[in-house]
Amino acid sequence: MSSRSNKRPNTGAPANAPPAKKGRLSKAELSSQVPKDGMNRVQARRMLETNPRLTRHEGEDEREFYRKLVFWPEGSVFSGDEKDILEEWDESIQKPESSKFSRGSHSPLANVWRVCLRLYRISPVILWSPLHGLQYQPATASAQAYKTIPSGTFCSKLLALLVHPCWDGEIKDFCCALQWTIICRIDDRRPWFPSTAPCEAFRRFCKEIEEHQNGMPRPYFEAFEEARNRSTRRSQLAELMYNIGKAVQNESDATPQVPDDLTERGLHILPVTIWDLTVLTKAVNSTTFKNEWNYTVEDALVGWNAEIRGQDLPPLNKLPLVHELANKELFRHLYMLERGEDSDESEHDNDTIASGRPQSSEEIESEPGNLTRPPRRPSRYPRVQESDDEGDDRTNSSVSQRHPTPQSHTGGEDFDMGEDSNDGDFDVNDFNGRVEDSQSTRDRQHERSVEEVLRRGMPTLSQRPDHLPPFQSVYSSLPSAEAQELSALRREVRKLQKDNDNLSAEIRDMKAQFDSSQSKMQAQLTSLHYELKEVRAQQASNRGERQAVLDSRRSAQPSPELNTDTFL
Repeated sequence: MSSRSNKRPNTGAPANAPPAKKGRLSKAELSSQVPKDGMNRVQARRMLETNPRLTRHEGEDEREFYRKLVFWPEGSVFSGDEKDILEEWDESIQKPESSKFSRGSHSPLANVWRVCLRLYRISPVILWSPLHGLQYQPATASAQAYKTIPSGTFCSKLLALLVHPCWDGEIKDFCCALQWTIICRIDDRRPWFPSTAPCEAFRRFCKEIEEHQNGMPRPYFEAFEEARNRSTRRSQLAELMYNIGKAVQNESDATPQVPDDLTERGLHILPVTIWDLTVLTKAVNSTTFKNEWNYTVEDALVGWNAEIRGQDLPPLNKLPLVHELANKELFRHLYMLERGEDSDESEHDNDTIASGRPQSSEEIESEPGNLTRPPRRPSRYPRVQESDDEGDDRTNSSVSQRHPTPQSHTGGEDFDMGEDSNDGDFDVNDFNGRVEDSQSTRDRQHERSVEEVLRRGMPTLSQRPDHLPPFQSVYSSLPSAEAQELSALRREVRKLQKDNDNLSAEIRDMKAQFDSSQSKMQAQLTSLHYELKEVRAQQASNRGERQAVLDSRRSAQPSPELNTDTFL
């Protein structure tokens, strides 16, 4: 007898089998489902055209090519011993983990690398490092050993946020929003300085921060919400920050556990989790941006995937190489921070390393919104604010040594309005009327020269809204009566603007309530419709059963033609 089975092969799936899972859509299928003139695809094309694909020339050394890509920041020079860096890399947990990259589980991480390098010219290792006041926190305690390599879910959510156009190519804007999300979640009250002050709400908020150099006595969001409610002109960034705070409060999922130690190598850090990326996504989706940015994070990713063509660098098999180079670069800058080698005496622009406090309230606009760093060396930290009085300079310098702030990799061009406009600048003159000294001016000119090299040429998120002009008093040139009348008119205008804002808020709330009620009514109508269909079906079934019973009874009755007496 043949050992081969005589059974016929199964030619079809069982009737009750679940439907087969559909694989990932091809590029053609994805493009056909998204309109080519859809705003998400139009903006994705703009970002791709503005940031061409990275290419390695034939014959160019591969390791040197990727080393230049992850080098951070441009213009800084490492003067330490490379043996220390190699030794630290060999002893780090990053080295064994970087050798385990695989196609299945680390493809999202490779996509994050490609977007970070192409759109923002920064490596992800630097993005979630202490240099930006951030550190990746795994979802479970058992995954703590992998806290240097983010999970696939984390990378997928991060990728969708990074390709949304609201950041306008500025990684410092994204970092500021992400830091704010974590601050609101853990109620962190350590000194923190926003990267910008684009509107009246921010200026009020930053003023209160300046008054509490040792940390806020109340939650940051409470102070920001109060400043926002008292302001009549708000920027898009202010609205995003407000929506982030509200999204944190309204999030129903359990918040991640906060680590006991929120420092790394002497730097204050904020733990980044999947929860934070989820909440930030909801906040971005609920914020009203300008028309061409006004779509969800999910739509941004769909548009990006429909427009991206070819294979960006680095490929998946080069992740171990770029991960090694980026971590070594991170170690170099942490080494310089610990030894104070990025001081003011340096010939190079090492001030772009995350090390110092802004010199004044005005310069907060050119610094990232990172947490402060414990003191290392007095000469490294500029003054908090400038004053004509030398005693004030010394006092402010000592304060800034206690609470320095890491700086951005881009050389300090955070939300810069340019040299021709001061609208919306967070200038210390707005609060105390002090005049900046010549040293502060020279420092800012030096920063501006570095900014020109690193400037990306596009306005940032905070530059979009209307800004308040610098205040100039006119009362000294007017008679007393006219000055009083003008003052009364200004108060009336502010009151009307506030009433208008309150009315707009009420209208928005009423519209939201109406939409919610309409959705509930629609759901109820749908439910009633299904119930009515079930009742009708049941009635039809009952009628059929009754008819069948009647028919059976008729057939069971004796025929009148039959005469049973003939058998008697």
